Amino acid sequence: MKFQGTNITMVRGTTDSITIKLSDENDNQVNFTTGDVIYFTVKESPNSTVDTLQIEVDTFINGQAIISLLPEHTKDLSFKDYRYDIRFIKSDGTVRNIVNDSKFTVGTNITSEVSNNG
Repeated sequence: MKFQGTNITMVRGTTDSITIKLSDENDNQVNFTTGDVIYFTVKESPNSTVDTLQIEVDTFINGQAIISLLPEHTKDLSFKDYRYDIRFIKSDGTVRNIVNDSKFTVGTNITSEVSNNG
């Protein structure tokens, strides 16, 4: 996975993750807590009414959200640019975008299967 600002490029069918951390105005970490939810949503375009991919995270490690992208999430996607955002819904109902509309590129891969033959 490659980041350029908030734009992401990922090879189709691979495993990767995005760690989401929040901090306050003094750069102190603010922990995600029980009841908070993070949504990573990918669409064909910002105007699309259908989610191409959506991952919900509601369990946190050391106060951080880990968005796990597994091979099955991207294996059937076309090689092209999509749009994504990351939204945070706090347990009290407050809604905030952590990443606004950005590019999510699914890049080509050469190997489609891995065999165990030497």
